[in-house]
Amino acid sequence: MEAAAVPAKVRPGWASKPRVGSLAEEAKLVRAIKASVRRDPARALSLVTEHGLRFAGGVLVHEAGALRVQAACALGRVAEAERIATSLPAGHAWASGCPAEEKPTSPAPSGEEGGI
Repeated sequence: MEAAAVPAKVRPGWASKPRVGSLAEEAKLVRAIKASVRRDPARALSLVTEHGLRFAGGVLVHEAGALRVQAACALGRVAEAERIATSLPAGHAWASGCPAEEKPTSPAPSGEEGGI
């Protein structure tokens, strides 16, 4: 019998969607991403990519997205971080991209020290 002919309620989960890991596995990966953001942001980005492949519809997808923004900010990739941030829900802590202290600042022109 073809999978399409079997009612959805009795069809195995793998017949209708790709297999994904458990919430515990997803949480473990998100913790690894979080641990890497400041120490090794390039590694964190790699782990976020892995998260996207393994847990595309996961419960922690927004947390992984926020960690991607943080890692991009840590690497000075402000434009990339701000592009990614637009995919986060409005009001999310990282939905506006890099915080001001993460954004590179241009030095004051010579002779101007920013004083009054």
